[in-house]
Amino acid sequence: MKNLREGAALVCFFVKKLEERDDSIPIGKARLQKLMYLLQKEIEEDFEYSFYYYGPFSIAVAQYIDYAELHSALDIQYNPDTGFSISTREEQSKFLALLSDIERKAIEKIVEKYHNFNAKELSIIATYLFLKEKFKIENEEKLLQAIKSLKPNYSEEEIKKVLSRASLLNEVSKTQLSGR
Repeated sequence: MKNLREGAALVCFFVKKLEERDDSIPIGKARLQKLMYLLQKEIEEDFEYSFYYYGPFSIAVAQYIDYAELHSALDIQYNPDTGFSISTREEQSKFLALLSDIERKAIEKIVEKYHNFNAKELSIIATYLFLKEKFKIENEEKLLQAIKSLKPNYSEEEIKKVLSRASLLNEVSKTQLSGR
């Protein structure tokens, strides 16, 4: 696991790259948690994720975000209607110097693939990957059933659409989805 400064550097670079995309999708804590979950495989790092209500959650990643805010690298605002909103501050440049080229490229790759997914959609994606990895569930129908039981607020159709957009469903499931 990364020390606080190194972890804060990863979080800051994610926010910087998402800001550069200029998407209308807010950058919040939940979205960063899920993107960092996707990152850990790319850089062979373990941020010690556990499963919580909104999907995989890491106390270490929460600490990285807080550390970056404490050291004026990130600005975090809370709105009761929309949740957290995170943006970079000038001090983030001190953290970015800590990143390796491998880490930068991995974050750029993840942002390229997932920048147009919001926190809710990333929660579905991260839950799918978490269940597949931690519980070794390979059968896609069982994975979809497990996600549906953990996330009853989402319809099966909605779950399949998100996973299909993320290129995580096999051709059989995609065919079933489009056949409805």
